[in-house]
Formats: sequence, C-alpha cells, structure tokens
Amino acid sequence: MTTSRTTYTLALALVAATTVNAQNALKDGTTLQWDKEIAVGMDSLRNDSVTVAARTVPVFEASAAQVTGLMKTVMPGAAFKKQGDLQKAVGVNFGPAGTPLDVLARVAQDKKSGTSTLALAFLQPGTSTSLDPASLQPAVRDLGVQLNKAVVQGQLNTWTAKLDKAGSKTESATQSQDKAQG
Repeated sequence: MTTSRTTYTLALALVAATTVNAQNALKDGTTLQWDKEIAVGMDSLRNDSVTVAARTVPVFEASAAQVTGLMKTVMPGAAFKKQGDLQKAVGVNFGPAGTPLDVLARVAQDKKSGTSTLALAFLQPGTSTSLDPASLQPAVRDLGVQLNKAVVQGQLNTWTAKLDKAGSKTESATQSQDKAQG
C-alpha cells in the first residue's frame, strides 16, 4: 500500500513537472524555452496636460502588478508613486549619463498573451519637459532584460520549491515504508 502511494506520488510529481502543451509550456503558462525578443518600442504618455515621448519594453509571463513590484528591485532608489494612471519617480539615476531624471511609468497587461508592457518617459527634473528617449533606448532595453530575468528567476524559485516539497513527501513516505517493513 505504502509502496503504491510512494510510486504514485513520484509519478504525479514527474508528470506535473514535465507536462507540456503544444506551445512547449507548462499548464500555468510558463514556457520551457526562451524564444522571445526584448525589443524597445515607441509610445507616448500623458502627464497632466502634456504628452511626452516614451519607450516601451515587453515583460513576458508577468502581470502588471508583478512588473510594478519588480521595478523597485531593478531600479534601486526609485520610489515610484501613483499619479493617476501613471507611476512617477523623482531623481532617478537612469542610463549611462547618471544624472538624476524624473521617470514616468505605465504598465499595461495583455492577459491573453500573458505579457505586460512597460512604458517609460524621462523628464528633466522638476519639469514636464521630455528628454530624448532615443539616447536612453539601450538603458531601457537593459531594464527590460533585467525585468524578464527577474520573472524567470521567480518561476525557477517557484518550481524548485514545488519539486523540493514533492521530494520531501517522497522521502517521508519512503521512511514510513522502511519503518513499517521493520
């Protein structure tokens, strides 16, 4: 009986860890192969009555809330505060120049594709005057790479915890079986 339960638990853990659909993804939407491109796009953000140029970057397999939380991790020192539909951080050291900028951010989520898009606009400190986003494009792409890496690391941590838990249960069942057999 215990041997059957142990075998069943092992089989269930193995199936759960390796079940894939036709898109090479797990049931929770986690892809098993990275085939995505992190490309910087163009957009605009409306700040008060002024529309400013922005750069966008996709964050795959992440919700808008998850991206917002990760921004605090990958942009240390940036204290984003809600300002209408946008988030604003003042005095952020961003990009190669290293001079403080004000940053406007908006995260939009496409639930169907599981992708969130982060739009960033850069302003001269204390003004609503837009800075040239083209010069910051490489830094925006680097930020996108960091955000996507953080999402993947979170997925790895989740699956490691699940597999460790399954391994612990299996080990416990094996010990119980050994004890029962004397």
